[in-house]
Amino acid sequence: MILFNLKAAVPIRATEVLDISLTIAADEEFRTDPAWKEKASGWLNLVAADFERFFGIRFSISALKEWTSDDSCRSLEKLGWDLEAHFDKKGVDILIALTSQTGLGELSGYSLFLAGIVLCRCSDSVPVIERTLKHELGHLFGAVHVPDSGSLMDHFVQGEFFDKTNADIIRLNRGRSFNSVGFPVSPGVLARTVPLYERIGKTVQKELSQVQFRKNETNQSGSYGISYLHDHRNFFYLDDVFVLLAQIYLEQGLYERAIIACRSALKINPENPDSQNLMGIVFRRQGQIDRALDIYRDILKSRPMLPRVLYNMGIALGKKGEHKAALAAYEKALVIMPNFAEAHNNLGEIMLRSRNEKGAMTEFKTAVTLCPSYALAHANMAEALLRLQDIEQAKTEAETALALDSGLADAHNVFGNVLYRQGKMAEAACAYRQALVLDSKFEKAHYNLGICFLDQNKTVKATECFLRALEINSGFAEAHASYGFCLLQEGKADTAIREIRTARELGLCSAKALVNLSSAYLLQNMVDDALASAEEAIEIDAGVALAHNNLGIAWVRKGKNETAVSEFEKALSLDPNSKESLLNLGNLHLQSGHVDRALSLYLRAECIDPRNGVLLNNIAVAYFQNGSFALAREYAKKAQAAGFSLHQDFLREIEESNRK
Repeated sequence: MILFNLKAAVPIRATEVLDISLTIAADEEFRTDPAWKEKASGWLNLVAADFERFFGIRFSISALKEWTSDDSCRSLEKLGWDLEAHFDKKGVDILIALTSQTGLGELSGYSLFLAGIVLCRCSDSVPVIERTLKHELGHLFGAVHVPDSGSLMDHFVQGEFFDKTNADIIRLNRGRSFNSVGFPVSPGVLARTVPLYERIGKTVQKELSQVQFRKNETNQSGSYGISYLHDHRNFFYLDDVFVLLAQIYLEQGLYERAIIACRSALKINPENPDSQNLMGIVFRRQGQIDRALDIYRDILKSRPMLPRVLYNMGIALGKKGEHKAALAAYEKALVIMPNFAEAHNNLGEIMLRSRNEKGAMTEFKTAVTLCPSYALAHANMAEALLRLQDIEQAKTEAETALALDSGLADAHNVFGNVLYRQGKMAEAACAYRQALVLDSKFEKAHYNLGICFLDQNKTVKATECFLRALEINSGFAEAHASYGFCLLQEGKADTAIREIRTARELGLCSAKALVNLSSAYLLQNMVDDALASAEEAIEIDAGVALAHNNLGIAWVRKGKNETAVSEFEKALSLDPNSKESLLNLGNLHLQSGHVDRALSLYLRAECIDPRNGVLLNNIAVAYFQNGSFALAREYAKKAQAAGFSLHQDFLREIEESNRK
């Protein structure tokens, strides 16, 4: 067996000792010992001395608490998952849970790197529990298993000291974050630890090749030796270096390397759900959503109660536009792990998409209560507040998100949304561009920049932004709807209908999109479809003037002018400056012989749009009908100057009437 030939770790002179707070929790079985508090504190003190001496990490006990362990758990692993799901660390960095529960398998300790949790079985042997605590705390600072019986990071915890490579890793990772979301190690530190993990990985692979060699030797004689059977049963633990490498490569966006690392881990331990879950994340980030979902479903067949797998499934389903299924996945994850901040945040995002702003706010508030430094949840809260018309509080949350993480593209994007709502178009566009500097594939920022261009009537540039957003995320409903609007502006009603319908199929519930769809249907003379879309828009938001205007046009085409008049009047009550409704209602009054009413409406519309050739022509017609021939000639000339081609017979009649 090839072992690391390394010396014990050497004490370091830390320029700054880092204080790490922790809670020790004892379960009901351990608490039967009257001296449990003294023992727990004493065990930690033995461990803490070496961590401060060798790594500059000072542990301080914030509290000794009681904890009721779940007697239905039959392994330390499951008991650890239960702790993560239900125990509130209340702001301390690390939780050390001590148990004397029986029937938990062979492991003496278990740790959860991301959660900052160590679970340790109590022992009558002080050296055993001391080594176990050091081993598991080492895991929390990035140490991994090594095939070296002289190292504390051997799976069987036989050594007295950390091997040099793991000691270097702990020193590098000593400043890791706790009680945060995402990977807890900075990019700069990750870059320095990768070569160390890769070194361990090569040693692991070399050791495994020796195991395979012995397997081949024993096969020749038809039997397996004791050494091989021992190795085969226990080398599964060596997968953790590849699991951690896969996570780091994911953080660095090195997806092919992450896949290789996942496959190396799965070759060692095919049953590890962490490796399988990471493989699913890699595929999802590469855009292979269905492949990722297949992996998540396979994991959940045998382990249906893994909240992080359900969470990742929710993300993948959301990417496909299957928002109800995504909602169900997040909700199930939260039933299992109520303190899962990321799941609360993503559940809020789904609610926000479904226009449930108040429900979304509840989820975002829960997320930031669980993790106050959760910048993305603050950014999402700002978006929800914008929709609830609380611009000042939205600005505060956006600024909080930026202060917590100035490199978060979402924070710049939502700050842009705040600026946009304040009418600061140029500043908003700058914020969106900054978001795209940080993340060129941030589809929301491309979309929002497109909206800025639309407001400047730069339809071509807006179209480019929307298409870029759709290239990144074909399931981006709002981008489909806005691209459809651009097509509508170009008179391409058929393709506009297709895009807006796609947005609807993807779950977009927007009155504005439905109004645009009704406009496209009217261009295609699909009157019944136009009616249905406009009515649906009004059901969502009865205050959209253009929806009533489109209803009026549809009723005119169906020959129901009285109903049309009512709809145009509703539109004008909502928006007195709607030039479309003023013109349409004026036309109906002109047709019914109410010339003065028509003129009054036309002249109001002229104040809003004095260069509208159709409108100027209609004013000329109205003046002609009430006998104001000079004014009719004046407006006829204005219509021609605006580019409108008047009927020659009408022009001749105007001139003849003015000569009389």
